Amino acid sequence: MKLRKAARNILVILILLSPAVLGPISLFPCEAKKAIAAATSAASAKQEATLLEEAKPQEGQANVQDLLNIGPEHVRNSTVTLSISVSQNQKYVDTFYAYPYPVRPPVNQTPQMSLPTRPKALRQYLLNSGYSMRLPRDRPYQTFGLRWNTALDNALKRHGGRMPMTIFGLYQWVDEMIPYVIPEVKRINAIEQDRTRRYNKATYEYQRDHTEVESEATRLGLTPQEIRINRKRTGTAQLPEGTWWIAGTHKVPGLTYYWQIPVSLTANDSQSFKLTEDNAIFIEGGW
Repeated sequence: MKLRKAARNILVILILLSPAVLGPISLFPCEAKKAIAAATSAASAKQEATLLEEAKPQEGQANVQDLLNIGPEHVRNSTVTLSISVSQNQKYVDTFYAYPYPVRPPVNQTPQMSLPTRPKALRQYLLNSGYSMRLPRDRPYQTFGLRWNTALDNALKRHGGRMPMTIFGLYQWVDEMIPYVIPEVKRINAIEQDRTRRYNKATYEYQRDHTEVESEATRLGLTPQEIRINRKRTGTAQLPEGTWWIAGTHKVPGLTYYWQIPVSLTANDSQSFKLTEDNAIFIEGGW
């Protein structure tokens, strides 16, 4: 009996002390749920704000669009037009693309040697070209290459004559041609030196920038765009504003021309490029 009375007293004491010990949650469950929901919402909002702040570019950090200078909507409102003007066009195949990143130029496995500039070597070139090794100009591979043919043709125009038809006038013709040929081969050698410089520059820029720029272009959803060349050897492409690399080949039997041109386009821009033998950065074959 005494045990029951003691238990009853303990229960009464616990009931009286419950608001102070257990707090309002035990007496007001609805208010407790509201407090918990409010705390959870505040924590979520704080976490979202933190994530947004972390996603912003830090000071000094390159922005993706700034890297390629591409408009945010990638609207193709700029035009690039190509025209090919070279001496060799028999059975040609043209392949051109606009790339949103620098590309590797073809490997130069057989660097072109400079044409001779000394009279003794040029006399032998002229003797062979003038009589013993004369070939039709439409042959894929010429005896001394197309560069020599170009120098010889220009020298003939300046000389005002033509190649001898028989061996009797050959040596006199060679002596007359030497002063006209030397300036031409020097001019062509200078063009080849500049071509080598531009080829090395394109190769260096590829090695330096390709990985980073292609990665950013891929993240932006930019892909290479084909430029179709028609029978008139011209082609047009519609591109978004930004930086692009126009690259491609003009192939004929025995010869391959390669061009690579970096282009910076603004909104509603229109740019045209004439591709010639002089501004190709690489020529392979019977050149």
